[in-house]
Amino acid sequence: PVRVVHNPDYRQGEMISSVQAGLRALPQEIAACLVVMGDQPALSVRVVDQVLLAYGRGRGEIVAPVYEGQRGHPVLFDCRYWPELLALEAGAPRDVIARYPDRLHLVPVDDDSILRDIDTPEDYRRERRLAGLE
Repeated sequence: PVRVVHNPDYRQGEMISSVQAGLRALPQEIAACLVVMGDQPALSVRVVDQVLLAYGRGRGEIVAPVYEGQRGHPVLFDCRYWPELLALEAGAPRDVIARYPDRLHLVPVDDDSILRDIDTPEDYRRERRLAGLE
């Protein structure tokens, strides 16, 4: 089942306010959350599965994909990091990641979609081209 959570503070705090709204809505028994960018339409299910599998196998408490040396999204956070994510007044989840480099597991992927998002009309045109829609 999918539950939609409205972020009344979407204009403040950039991405972190949305992450915080989602975390507040999760039941207590949830062990981890996957932070997925809403503007990455080319993200593959295979990448998501690789991140989830690495966490499930105990590879790290924070898990992120990496393509050619660059970390991307989605990023998985064990529930022990949620208080720190919720306490951020500014910044982004990467600030919490930076505090715990020894607990971060990077999953090598062969898909650059983890680095691409749509922020501009040109980004949108690029993604349409890459998807074969032009």
